[in-house]
Amino acid sequence: MNQSRTILFLLTILAPIAYAKTISQKDIPLTITKPGTYTLKENIAYKGSKNAITINGDNITVDFNGFALSLSKKKAIGVLAENISNFTIENGSFNAQVTTGNGIKVVKSNQGIIKNNSVNKTFNGLYINQSQDIQVLNSNFSEAGGSGVLVQDSTNVTFNNDTFADSNNGLTLSGANENIMLANSTFPLLLIFLYNKSAV
Repeated sequence: MNQSRTILFLLTILAPIAYAKTISQKDIPLTITKPGTYTLKENIAYKGSKNAITINGDNITVDFNGFALSLSKKKAIGVLAENISNFTIENGSFNAQVTTGNGIKVVKSNQGIIKNNSVNKTFNGLYINQSQDIQVLNSNFSEAGGSGVLVQDSTNVTFNNDTFADSNNGLTLSGANENIMLANSTFPLLLIFLYNKSAV
């Protein structure tokens, strides 16, 4: 084995393995820890009160592939991303039977993309807390009991081509946020700034 082949071999075995996995009803609740792309193959109903899908690792994409995740209990969360980097949540529909909990919750994470999602009838459609460099693209947040999107104590959050409709608050900014950028987005309700963290 020559030197170049040896180097290539060592790089291959030392590089993180990217997994590709399909997600079905039987997998829920699911915690994802390994890098890769995880794709739904059917609609999912989560009847618990915690997290349907937890992203607990870096370099992970959850692709809903056009399928829906429904929540039925109070305080349930559709997808939780916490203490991670380089993640994507895309192409999903999130619905709840009760306007509590969060469709998508991002906590203490960075370099995330949330795109092509529709979140309806949760308490907060999307909750971003203590995070940075998050992009929210081409998504719809409606009929939220609290806020379509709540951003708290976060930095460099970008919204582009998003719709906030028929919620108590369309977009709520709470706490010490910096560089919240809005472009090509629709707000049927006024942008509201809240500073009472106990409201979360």
